[in-house]
Amino acid sequence: MQEPEEFSIETAITDMVEKVNGIGEKVSDIEDRVEKAEKAQYPYGVPGSRVHGVRTGEDPLSSRPFSLMRLNIALQKRASNQPGWNDNAKLELSLSERLQKEYSSCGQVFDSGELVPLGADLMPTSDIETEEGKVLPGIKK
Repeated sequence: MQEPEEFSIETAITDMVEKVNGIGEKVSDIEDRVEKAEKAQYPYGVPGSRVHGVRTGEDPLSSRPFSLMRLNIALQKRASNQPGWNDNAKLELSLSERLQKEYSSCGQVFDSGELVPLGADLMPTSDIETEEGKVLPGIKK
């Protein structure tokens, strides 16, 4: 039979310190893994957080069709002075602005409202003369 080892406070303390250090290393490893997982899952930051570089509203790098509904909602929000009224209709508002610039360069003036494209096949590509003698410019392709 083996004789029981003599209890030593120094040995017990050394064992505890080693175990605590081991736990600290494991916690550090877990924190690193969680941070890497969050970066992979949320490249622009955790949702709902106010992290620099996080986009709000519509993603400008996405591709989607023109939406009359989004434009209508944005205009309703603008009329009621809601903050961030244009966050979800950036495509529609920028296209309207581009159409207004194109028409204003040809002498047409629009006092209010937003311009909405009819569709590429319905938009005139050459100038059109009206019955009153006005010339309406076509849109460049």
